[in-house]
Amino acid sequence: MKSKIRENTKILRIFEYIGILFGTFLTAVAVNMFMIPNKLAPGGYSGVATVLYYTTGLPVGTMTFVFSVATQLISLKVLGRSMGLKSFICTLSYGIMVDIMNGRLPQFSEDVLLASIFAGVLYGVGMGVLYRMGGSGGGTDLLARMLHKFTRRLSLSTWIMCVDFCVIILAGLVFRDLSVMLYSIIVLFLYTQVMNFVIVGNNYSKAANIVSEHSREICDRIRDELNKSATIFHAYGAYSGESKDVVYCIVYRNQISRLKQLIYEVDPNAFVTLSDVQEVLGQGFKRIDEE
Repeated sequence: MKSKIRENTKILRIFEYIGILFGTFLTAVAVNMFMIPNKLAPGGYSGVATVLYYTTGLPVGTMTFVFSVATQLISLKVLGRSMGLKSFICTLSYGIMVDIMNGRLPQFSEDVLLASIFAGVLYGVGMGVLYRMGGSGGGTDLLARMLHKFTRRLSLSTWIMCVDFCVIILAGLVFRDLSVMLYSIIVLFLYTQVMNFVIVGNNYSKAANIVSEHSREICDRIRDELNKSATIFHAYGAYSGESKDVVYCIVYRNQISRLKQLIYEVDPNAFVTLSDVQEVLGQGFKRIDEE
């Protein structure tokens, strides 16, 4: 049994590293085919490296690797974080692939808007695969974490956004072209949206809290008609002081209409709140080992 578990773990690790290399390949293609030819710098060290490429001729992949490793080394002192094997493979393979592909792939520069769209989508898919496989883009996210440690007035996500926009502004100033900044913002927006979609998937659900005197009947109908389970919490009203039962359940988006209908049929006076749930793992939904 243990040997089988170890074998499955090894297969999973191999699959993860293959996924990391595939994700890195996609990001390298996006950079060489769409970003570099159009001077697009949507944040990150690859954006800084693109600016340096046009001003000094230094290779994008090599400079991205140097900046990322330097940041990792500094973070050891500031954050106490070490570069994991996956992160190192991501950083190294990205630098190598970008430089190898440079000049060997067709460069699309006829329509900058179209190039921005494809760059954002392709780069987002690549980064999403990287993060799903446990890899890391490395670089400016660590820089943002270090800034956040010293100045906590801004959230970490705000610092990451500020660093990316500083790179975009740098590109606009160096290239003296406002359109470069605007197209880079389009790439940044698209790739973050696509990346989040790849990481989380399209399995958004809804969580429902139902306060009713007929909680048991509502639970039974949820189980029978929606094939979902529910949990009953015992509570009491802060104003009335009366004991209440709260039904908590999670259903798919396409089941919301039916859920509201059956609640109304059982108890028209039920108090219901609905909230978005980005990801659900466990029985009745996605298996945890599918991650």
